[in-house]
Amino acid sequence: MEAVIRYPGHHLLLATGLAFALAMVLLLWPQGGDIVALEPVVDSPAAQNTDSAGPAGRQRSGIAAHLELKLPAATPEPAAAQRVAAATPAWQTEQVRSGDSLARIFQRQGLSAADLQAIVGSSGEARRLARIHPGDTLEYRTDADGALLALRYPLSTREAIEVSRGDSTAPFVSRRVSRAAESKPPAKTESFAPERLATAPATDMPAPGPKQNASADLEATASASGIAAYLTLAAPQPELLPATLPEPQPVAALPWQEERVRSGDSLARIFHRRGLRASELHALLESGSEARRLTRIHPGETLKYRTDDDGRLLAVRYEFSRLEAMEATRPNASAAFSSRLVKRRPEIRIAFREGRIDSSLYLAATRAGLENSTIMNLANVFQWDIDFVHDIRRGDSFHVLFEEHWIEGEKVGNGPIVAAEFVNRGRTHRAVRYTASDGRSDYYAPDGRSMRRAFLRAPVEFSRISSNFNMRRMHPIHNRVVPHRGIDYAAPTGTPVMAAGDGVVTTAASHHANGNYIIIRHGEQYQTKYLHLHRFARGVRSGARVRQGQVIGYVGMTGWATGPHLHYEFLVNGVHQNPRTVNLPQAEPIAESERQRFLDATQEVIASLLEKRSDEQLAMSSGGSTAGE
Repeated sequence: MEAVIRYPGHHLLLATGLAFALAMVLLLWPQGGDIVALEPVVDSPAAQNTDSAGPAGRQRSGIAAHLELKLPAATPEPAAAQRVAAATPAWQTEQVRSGDSLARIFQRQGLSAADLQAIVGSSGEARRLARIHPGDTLEYRTDADGALLALRYPLSTREAIEVSRGDSTAPFVSRRVSRAAESKPPAKTESFAPERLATAPATDMPAPGPKQNASADLEATASASGIAAYLTLAAPQPELLPATLPEPQPVAALPWQEERVRSGDSLARIFHRRGLRASELHALLESGSEARRLTRIHPGETLKYRTDDDGRLLAVRYEFSRLEAMEATRPNASAAFSSRLVKRRPEIRIAFREGRIDSSLYLAATRAGLENSTIMNLANVFQWDIDFVHDIRRGDSFHVLFEEHWIEGEKVGNGPIVAAEFVNRGRTHRAVRYTASDGRSDYYAPDGRSMRRAFLRAPVEFSRISSNFNMRRMHPIHNRVVPHRGIDYAAPTGTPVMAAGDGVVTTAASHHANGNYIIIRHGEQYQTKYLHLHRFARGVRSGARVRQGQVIGYVGMTGWATGPHLHYEFLVNGVHQNPRTVNLPQAEPIAESERQRFLDATQEVIASLLEKRSDEQLAMSSGGSTAGE
């Protein structure tokens, strides 16, 4: 009488697992393998006794026979995942050359023009491939027939655009990818080996029921344990993430990247070349007036920027000079930019130069080692006392103390003149720079008199006087005597014109004879006029207040003019005076409340100037006698 075997619940799970394992064997079995006829596997004489084993024993023998497979004699084929990896085509690369376009690269590499059209038309992202740059690397994949399957192009050091499709008949799909993420090979999947079922370790199972055959249950348990072990090894393991994600680096810790401004560059062109977003450029320029200065950049200057791991802009720094830079930052890619001007404080050194004039101040000062800015500063200090066009004589001399600015051991420019002496026609003029308690700086004589006058003698840097003040001048256009009530200063078009003194603009208009002209009222007694201007300076209009030396317009030849020049008139109580010879009112001297402070601050500087002048003259004298010996 045959025994009836009852299966508890865990035996049903065992049967399901065996069925699943058998299905996997059939799916993963390599092509060409031979299956041996199903025969019971006899391990020992005891196992041949099916009567003692009962139906459970016979069932086990059948399952084992199904799983006992004959492997082919030839070398085994690679696992399924390895065969998939081998079938994936490798990336091919092409360097973008000067003058290249995507169409030219496709033609050179034998790629289909239809594929190119399909890529460019796939999305807005893919249309960025229409702008490629020499030196970049284009990567692509093709199938066995040479049909394009994928294409990748760098947008920046951290980001690229990738266009791909499953096969040559599918449409292309484009996306942005991180260039930092390296492509990883597929996870290795262990191939199925039947012998693993016999050697896999057994796991704890519930004790068999009273009516079960213990031997059959043990054998079934061993098989189930082996299947469970196989399934655990074969299943892809998820990548374990750290318990806490790393904190993003603070902006200040990110490295600066640099881009040199090229000829013809704009900020938009630089952003495009570096793969930065146009939306980030817009956000940057909207961050403040300091950032809007970036609309005027110059070749040779350097733009520095910082990006996060996704290539999003976090900081920009642009140096206008070694002393001044604009910096815009934001803490993360979703925040707004905040911009500011950054000024470096240089090391200040006091330098001394002196010279004797043989032909002109400019040549003598250049020979003495003065730069153009300091030469102009020197002329401006003494401009009310000396006419540098008509009064300079051979043998005149100058002695100058001035600031030099240094950063990290390198000279980056000159500062203002600290003190100066100019000997003209035997008369000595001295000036010293003093900053009052209200923060305003100006030049004064050693006794506290202001070196300034209430008006500039000439309100423009001119090359020559083309027509003097003359009440009986013959007019060059009308060819008749017409009084010339001012002075014509010839200068190139666009040369800045300055207000001769503090005042209020009463007229800024255009006239058929005067061209563009400005009239300024200086108190109740004085008035100045500026004619034939090319254009007015920004903000100059009727009613505007101006300061002495402020740019109010630019030299031109509008109205009745035969060449670019400034016609300048000076009126006292409504009567025209010669601007070159009129007695100009003195500016205010040092206030009594400031006098002691002024003397304490300037006496030592004047003494230093005189001491250096004497030392230099002594050295020159000693050097001369030594040379004579």
